[in-house]
Amino acid sequence: MKKIFAILASCLVMSACSLEQAKNIKDCTFAFNSVSDLMVNDISFDGKRSLRDFSTQEVALISQGLMSDMPISFVANILINNPNKQDAELNMLEWTLLIKNVEVANGILDEKVEIGAQNSVSLPIEVQT
Repeated sequence: MKKIFAILASCLVMSACSLEQAKNIKDCTFAFNSVSDLMVNDISFDGKRSLRDFSTQEVALISQGLMSDMPISFVANILINNPNKQDAELNMLEWTLLIKNVEVANGILDEKVEIGAQNSVSLPIEVQT
């Protein structure tokens, strides 16, 4: 599963308020950090480590979903690191999730995120397929 989600930060388009903020965002690095709130075919994977952790009914629903288009949702936590000596600001983020170079999901995060000078923040992005 980690291989699939590692591709998440493949395509980013950002806008910033000023030229300086745009330059600072340009120097920031974006890295996949973790996945939380994973749901497959409306079944939560939170706290599950193996197939034994699922009920018989849940296993049947997952198996059924494998035969068709299975809805998947999760929160991808993206780590943004600002190496600059000035703050950076992100006003919008357009993202695309690719799996084996095939677009699976995309979206726009339209909220202001401030990244302090020489600091990092985790940005949660809700993904649904």
